[in-house]
Amino acid sequence: MELIFLGLSLHSVLAEQLPRGSILGAALTGDPRGLRITAVTPDSPGSASGLKVGDGITEIGEHKIESPVAFAMAVHGASVQQPFRLVDTIYSSMDVDGSKRRTLITLPKNSPGRLPAMRLLGGIGCFTVDNPADPFDAYRMLAHGLSQAGIVVMRLEKSGIGDSQGGPC
Repeated sequence: MELIFLGLSLHSVLAEQLPRGSILGAALTGDPRGLRITAVTPDSPGSASGLKVGDGITEIGEHKIESPVAFAMAVHGASVQQPFRLVDTIYSSMDVDGSKRRTLITLPKNSPGRLPAMRLLGGIGCFTVDNPADPFDAYRMLAHGLSQAGIVVMRLEKSGIGDSQGGPC
């Protein structure tokens, strides 16, 4: 099945992707021995892995962690694992005004063929249309609900928001 969206094949939209960043779901602060966990978001990868407030992080794999910058560099290339859902979300990007913007295309799992599609626009302000750390993120919940009902939904992040490049929103 070839998915056509806004006159473009899905394969051409995915040709030049913007890498999807990893989400830990925990707040960290510097510590003389590495980093210290100060908060853990419920239902996040950090929570699922057993992180607790007060835990220390001194290394990730082969990387010694001595600062928040070292931590960010160590997890930058980590794989992103999506929890089981009734929909698939394809994270990609497109060029807008000379820089890449995050695109999110949400569709029903195992979609049977041609489906109606819509674009969900972010409101006024500099807010993301996909906040994985918030289990009640309205944009994501709406996109997933519509896709569960059989509608393909595209979201586009604003400049400088989420994984999007470009100047500040």
